[in-house]
Amino acid sequence: MMVLLLNAYVAQFHKDMGVFLSARAMEIVPGGLIVLILPAIPSDIPYSKIGYKIFTFLESSLIDMVNEGIIEESLVDSFNLPIYFPSIEDMTKVVEKNGYFSIKRMELTNPQSNIDAKSCISHLRASLEGTFTKHFGSKIANEMFERTLGKIEEISAWLEDEYYKTSRQLLIVLKCKINS
Repeated sequence: MMVLLLNAYVAQFHKDMGVFLSARAMEIVPGGLIVLILPAIPSDIPYSKIGYKIFTFLESSLIDMVNEGIIEESLVDSFNLPIYFPSIEDMTKVVEKNGYFSIKRMELTNPQSNIDAKSCISHLRASLEGTFTKHFGSKIANEMFERTLGKIEEISAWLEDEYYKTSRQLLIVLKCKINS
């Protein structure tokens, strides 16, 4: 089951990134460059060992709200946050299949960010609040993020013990070959 799910995420990533690259090819002059920085995973690290754990803190806030009768369990169970961290191989395949860009540079880097737990949650909120609000409503989404801020010590420990050591990002420099 997990392999099927992972394969579905890979396929969706390839499709979405292909559409993204095609759209950018229409905007960039031939010879123009685009720089992308994406969260990523080394090929030799299993998906269970990467930065997805940050989302379990949000999930635990939702589960607390279920246990307190604030929201229905079925609402939480029906929520899906389809996030996929590509490998260098994934990204290379997408770029080559798309055909509009050549790879000038692609490397996996270890960001030397010492983001604190509060800033980490603020970044998640800035990027995902709309998704949570659409599914749960603004009141529940707001409470979930506020409750997650209450887990600062646990999040800080996780950042220190795991995230700083295992997080990776993919730096990609692409050169536009032609306009689509």
